Amino acid sequence: MKKKLLVIIMIFSLFLISCSTVKDEKTETNEESTTIEETKEEKKEEPKETTEEEKKEENKEESKEEKTEAVKPEAVIEMENGDTIDIVLLPEIAPNTVNNFISLSQKGFYDGLTFHRVIKDFMIQAGCPKGNGTGGPGYTIKDEFVSKSGYMLPHLRGVLSMAKTAAPDSAGSQFFIMHKEAEHLNGSYSAFGFVKNDRSLEVVDKIANVKTDSRDMPLDPVVIKKITINLNGYEFTEPEKIGE
Repeated sequence: MKKKLLVIIMIFSLFLISCSTVKDEKTETNEESTTIEETKEEKKEEPKETTEEEKKEENKEESKEEKTEAVKPEAVIEMENGDTIDIVLLPEIAPNTVNNFISLSQKGFYDGLTFHRVIKDFMIQAGCPKGNGTGGPGYTIKDEFVSKSGYMLPHLRGVLSMAKTAAPDSAGSQFFIMHKEAEHLNGSYSAFGFVKNDRSLEVVDKIANVKTDSRDMPLDPVVIKKITINLNGYEFTEPEKIGE
């Protein structure tokens, strides 16, 4: 009887030890799993906070872009007869071309020059120091047909653009104002501004209707007295030139 009891006690003890081991293994497994999850949580990257310096730089860049978009320098072409043509310049489309026009205007380059080529229903052209379409400032500038953002200003009525030869990067000082739209000029000439108002367009119409000779030159000179520039806060710099 004692032997049977001893055997039963031993079997029962072994059973308890076995259960305890299984329980411990389950506990260890659960603890290991929790540790893995915690490790995963620790590896998760928290959203990076922008420092004050980075915020200042971002705001500075945004402000600069907004300023560039908002600031539009303007020009007033004053004719010898007292008529004026108000022009809005577009540095966001053709910055170097705009700077070139501003530079020449401020230096008085256009003072006393004429609209030497006038074609009704097409355009009126000026800016040649020789008065015949063959002169320039002694240098040329690069073509700017398309803005950095990919926009091309079409040659609609009232658009201001640079005259040039058939050669690339050959514009200098001569410019023209569209009397009527001419799609075939798009992508071949640097458009860089537009006539600001209807009153100014009436002056363009007036010039476009003058009598001309077989060379499209007005019989009575159409003289520019001066061109005045209003920067309106635009940060002007001297243009990049070719062959000066």
